[in-house]
Amino acid sequence: MKRNTIIAAALAAVLLSACRTTSLPTPSAASSPAPAAASSEPSSKVVITNLVDFNALEDPADMSGYKWMDKNDTSFIEISLQESIRFFTEGGSGILVYSAPSCPFCNRAMPILDDVLAEYGIRAYYVDTSMPIASDMETSMKLYNELCSHISSIFELDENGEPMFQIPEVIAVKDGAITGHHLSLVESFTILDEDSQMDDVQKEELKQIYRDLIESCAD
Repeated sequence: MKRNTIIAAALAAVLLSACRTTSLPTPSAASSPAPAAASSEPSSKVVITNLVDFNALEDPADMSGYKWMDKNDTSFIEISLQESIRFFTEGGSGILVYSAPSCPFCNRAMPILDDVLAEYGIRAYYVDTSMPIASDMETSMKLYNELCSHISSIFELDENGEPMFQIPEVIAVKDGAITGHHLSLVESFTILDEDSQMDDVQKEELKQIYRDLIESCAD
């Protein structure tokens, strides 16, 4: 398949970087249940009540770095990695997205997710993993490990049996608990060159996965 990009905690640059092939050992966490099945099309708009106040701007995130995002008014609100931890510590609800413009899998996933978010009339909380976590290594590692303590149950393992934080990772959270997640694109799709795209059937498959996630964390 076509596995997605692996994320590692930042080293000298103090970044969460896309397209890395290193991974860090992470603490274990309780496994998350699979999302409930949904119909192929949403019957109506949904409401996801998030009690965590991020003081985020209401303006959509700047997604212009994504190759196939062809509109400015997207359905993403950008938050920091540190803010995303509050979803789990303060009982938040919503769709969390860990992604980066330099990741080829992310470039193909984000426009599909944006379309589905618009169908439901909601916004997702977007963490750009290419941005610095903090201004120093010690704080960055502390925050990275704290996040992993909440989400490492969904990580795949590398050849050494160590959990890997990979992107694009889309996580549904309700009242601070993971209700489902999806990593990468679809099994049947392989990126052969920089212009490779999923066909309509594959795109619809990915859309349905995202619909299921949204419905799993809706009110």
